[in-house]
Amino acid sequence: MWSTLGRPLFMRKTRISIFLFVFISFLGFSQIPVDSLYSKLNKCASDSCKARLNNLLITELFYIDQNKAEALAVELNKTIKETDVLNYPEAQLNYGSMFLRKENFEKAFETFTNLKESCIKRNDKLGVAKANYGLTKYYIEKNELKTAIETGFEILREFEKLQDHFYTASTYAKIGLINYKLKNNLKAADYFKKSLEVSIKHGSKSNIAYAYNNLEIFIPFKTKCMILPWNIIKEH
Repeated sequence: MWSTLGRPLFMRKTRISIFLFVFISFLGFSQIPVDSLYSKLNKCASDSCKARLNNLLITELFYIDQNKAEALAVELNKTIKETDVLNYPEAQLNYGSMFLRKENFEKAFETFTNLKESCIKRNDKLGVAKANYGLTKYYIEKNELKTAIETGFEILREFEKLQDHFYTASTYAKIGLINYKLKNNLKAADYFKKSLEVSIKHGSKSNIAYAYNNLEIFIPFKTKCMILPWNIIKEH
């Protein structure tokens, strides 16, 4: 049997199995920081400490147990204070992203927009960038790709300037996804590659897994051969 992509189905199944092994391996490694984060959370004395660790837990748990991640995002939204300028934007980004996954687009847009307005008032550049990151995700889900790519490049420059490597890698991945939706496979592969490179350089295991996921699902093997080094291609 041949797939619609012109490769034998058994070849695609083999490659997907290899990918799943790599992806699950990363998830296995990420279980260590989750256990460590829970341990540290139990020792937290301040609300700010608890909020910071809960935000980190939500990010890690999303790749392991999405329901737990969403439940934690709801609980954190009840307790987080807007005056906690270090943790509030991340908490609201997680909260709005939960609505996106549930396809409650109106509530997601409201959450990201309110966050942006709040951060602009206090001149919180990183908070504004995170709010715009949430809005980029919203525009992608609504298939408003012109607005999505404009916002994506804007926040990419901001995250790079602020040296936020996690969100730099995440934004490269989002721009790659937009290009995939625009049928620009070569550009998409290039941005997924950049996301992977930044993630590996700065040790973000969840983003490394996400980058491999994007390369496997969205990018045809022929395109990968044109743009990626062999040590990455052979893992796919």
